[in-house]
Amino acid sequence: MKRLFILLPALVISSVLFAQTVKEEVDLFQAAFGMEKKALVADFVTPLPEQADAFWTLYDEYETKRKELGKERMVLLYYYSANFATLTSEEADTWTINTIALQKKTDALLDAYYKKIKKATNGIVATQFYQIELYPELFINPKFDKKEMPVRQEGHFFSYYGEDMAMIC
Repeated sequence: MKRLFILLPALVISSVLFAQTVKEEVDLFQAAFGMEKKALVADFVTPLPEQADAFWTLYDEYETKRKELGKERMVLLYYYSANFATLTSEEADTWTINTIALQKKTDALLDAYYKKIKKATNGIVATQFYQIELYPELFINPKFDKKEMPVRQEGHFFSYYGEDMAMIC
């Protein structure tokens, strides 16, 4: 446990400089695909005219928070990609713990905004929102199998990324 407390600050400090560049790249990536995603949401989610303003206000709040989590996810992915061949057991464990914590934050955010949108609109609109936000989890993330995610296997490593990265960040 002591090692984790020593390793974690070192991991964070070394990642901060790396993360700044990654976050800038993610900002550009998100800006390029953000409008496309909003158009997709507009086609799929159908609030009543009197609910539209409330929905889009909440959706924009949600997207701002989701994009911040997306940046964290990309930093973790880039860190893993850059270091997976040399990760120690402790570093791998720290990475996994951080990834699990981030997934919990992402799930909590989606749950909170589902409830807010349901309250401001109705169950159908909230469900449509939830479904469109689950699309990356259900249909894109499964594409990140052992052929597409950097994997370390007995001294050999493989590194591939899928083309649908836009939806996960």
